[in-house]
Amino acid sequence: MEATVSGLLQGSSGTGLRPGSQGSGLAVVQPVDWHTLFWAGGPLMQAEGYASSDPITSWPNETGESSYTTAVGPPTYQTGQFGIWGKPCIQFLGSAYLRTPAFLVNPTYPITRIMVVDIAATPTGEDFLTDGITNTGRNRIMQSSSMGGSWSIGASSGSSAAGVGPFTGSFGVRAVFDGSTGPDTLYLNGAYKVGATDSGSETLTGLTLAADYAGANNFSNFKVAFDAIYEGDIITDPGWPDLQAWILDQYNVVI
Repeated sequence: MEATVSGLLQGSSGTGLRPGSQGSGLAVVQPVDWHTLFWAGGPLMQAEGYASSDPITSWPNETGESSYTTAVGPPTYQTGQFGIWGKPCIQFLGSAYLRTPAFLVNPTYPITRIMVVDIAATPTGEDFLTDGITNTGRNRIMQSSSMGGSWSIGASSGSSAAGVGPFTGSFGVRAVFDGSTGPDTLYLNGAYKVGATDSGSETLTGLTLAADYAGANNFSNFKVAFDAIYEGDIITDPGWPDLQAWILDQYNVVI
């Protein structure tokens, strides 16, 4: 049975995910507070009333921070057999992408980006899962066909490193950006894949999903069900084990 959304959100300092409080088979557990939480199965997105395969015009942010309000392409809402593990997701094909305006309050570093994605095919160019909204402080995650489908991570142009790749199917993404010139790290399905030493600013001011910061290049075709930013290294949070269990229960992937 798919978990209902009522009672899953809690947190005094932000919006916390309380996994499994209803219907998922998990006990009521420790919530995690988020700076940004885009959840295709979340209450605000469900309130939009999209049916499977509907084009979307926006993706509400469950925390009240800036939402994905620029929808080009457009992306489509998918669920059931077209979702990720039967759960709702957003699908990007062709040159579809989403973008937020500037954050109301920029996240405090270090930050952790958590995503649940499904990629059907290896990259055909530089395929961006995510980027910023300007050419500085980009906090990008991408894979490149010129590097054999390898992944890279970085704060700005010229600050990335090649990692293992390619990755296809459904998997979890955990990226930690340290906010300084130290290494950022990318984990896929819970395993370390690549680190990058930064050469520039990491001040993330907004998000682009499925394209680069310019929104005109480097499109990525994939599905995403969960896309969140945590202020800090999330593995130090008391709710981390419960979040891992909830993601596995909901999407059958490891973060």
